[in-house]
Amino acid sequence: MVILLGCLNYYSTIFKYAGVSSLAQSLILMKKILCLTDGFTLGGAERQLIGLAHFLKRKGYCVVLACYHDKNFYESLIKEYNLECITLHPQGRMGKISEVRKLIKNNGYDFVIAYKDGATMIVSLLKLLGMQTRVIVSERNTTQSMSFRDKIKFWLYQFADNIVPNSYSQSVFLNTHCPNLRSKITTITNFTDTQTFVPSYKIHKSSMLNILIAGRIAEQKNILRFLDVLKRLKDSNYRIHFKWFGNASAGEQAYESEVKQKVQQLHLETMIDFLPATNNITYEYQHCDAFCLPSIYEGYPNVVCEAMSSGLPILCSNVCDNPYIVEDNKNGFLFDPFDIDSMVGAFEKFINLSLESKCEMGKCSRLIAEEKFSEEAFVQKYINIIEHK
Repeated sequence: MVILLGCLNYYSTIFKYAGVSSLAQSLILMKKILCLTDGFTLGGAERQLIGLAHFLKRKGYCVVLACYHDKNFYESLIKEYNLECITLHPQGRMGKISEVRKLIKNNGYDFVIAYKDGATMIVSLLKLLGMQTRVIVSERNTTQSMSFRDKIKFWLYQFADNIVPNSYSQSVFLNTHCPNLRSKITTITNFTDTQTFVPSYKIHKSSMLNILIAGRIAEQKNILRFLDVLKRLKDSNYRIHFKWFGNASAGEQAYESEVKQKVQQLHLETMIDFLPATNNITYEYQHCDAFCLPSIYEGYPNVVCEAMSSGLPILCSNVCDNPYIVEDNKNGFLFDPFDIDSMVGAFEKFINLSLESKCEMGKCSRLIAEEKFSEEAFVQKYINIIEHK
């Protein structure tokens, strides 16, 4: 109730000065939306959900964020957007279900938008158990093979009202393997803040190429094979240095140890720096020559979109939606993440480009970003679902 009254007071003031009619106010204020995820740890999905909540709030909806993990990497951004964020403290799996159910019931939300598997499965289960609130679940990765967990998740999705993959590749997967869900699917790719992620317009004339990578320390990111690529580049005496920003995922500590050991075994300590995730990634985008993402699978990678908006050439794997974003030989180079020769070849092509050609690739990235990653198109597609358009 406190949350609702706060929303009403906030929007009443806005509408008063905007000259919005009482009828229009009531139609908008009827829509109360809960944006739910597992937790606001560092990640593209979390950043996208916060942005969605912000955009919906600006459009006049009453929006609240919620999660059930304490760690909040995006606390400052949530405060900047003046968003209400509720952290639940459940005990065990059944506790999560119970706490989310209470939150929705006690606050009378009209919609729940859930990001990430834990949250999407909980709200779909609640629909199965009779919850009337409309549920929108968002798929944030491209399924590589149908695990037992995936089978349960997609079975539960039949009870959700709408399914929103953030990539065309995941939409194709769901349409192919879960034909009963087709009528519920709407693809909505990620937005990028092109006002924040801007090119530096500085020409880096150093003989050392500086390549940026941002991503979790996880097997999905293909780091061990990528280190073999770096060894090949080092043996060819290329002057190139990499910065990798990211933390180890939960359960990936053993993989992180493997990565550290291999760096030492291949004597790559001076060629690549592994650094903690940073809140100032915009600075890093503006002080490097290109961006790389060697993942074996992705959804619609935020970091690639941000790097393109920042005017960087891209070197990335040819998986999932990357070919929709990166135009090979135009604003970067694509490679097969399972083929070391392909990866090395992409880097050699880029290294051997003239400075002018590298700059043209970066400009092309920016133009594509401005055309494809619009915030307005992103939020309008969600509004169309909410308003049944």
